[in-house]
Amino acid sequence: MPTNRFWARLNKQRGVEMAHAMSEVCDRCNAALECSQIGFCGDCQPPIYSAWEEAVTQQVADDLCTGYSEAAGVVEGQDVDLQQSWTKGLSAQQAAQKIIAAVTNPTEQ
Repeated sequence: MPTNRFWARLNKQRGVEMAHAMSEVCDRCNAALECSQIGFCGDCQPPIYSAWEEAVTQQVADDLCTGYSEAAGVVEGQDVDLQQSWTKGLSAQQAAQKIIAAVTNPTEQ
C-alpha cells in the first residue's frame, strides 16, 4: 500500500512535469514570458475585439472628419467588412481604410 511519502513524491514529480509543460516563451516571437502571461508576450498579444472595433470607429471618424457617433453608424453599416478585417488580422487603420473604400466606392467591392 502506498504511503503518504509516496503520494507526496508523486505529486511533487507531477507538479514539476506540469511546470515544464507550460510554455515559457511567446508562441509567435519566442520572447520570454512573464509569469502572468500565457501564450503571447505583450507585443504579440492579439487585441481585444471591442477595443479594436473602437479604434476602427475612431479612425473612420478621423479620416472622414466627422464625429464618433456618425462614424459608428458607418462602421455598423459595413459589418461584413468589419468582421472580415478582424478575421484577417488587419490593424484598425487597415480596417478603417477598407470600410471607407466600401462606403465611398460601393461598386468596386
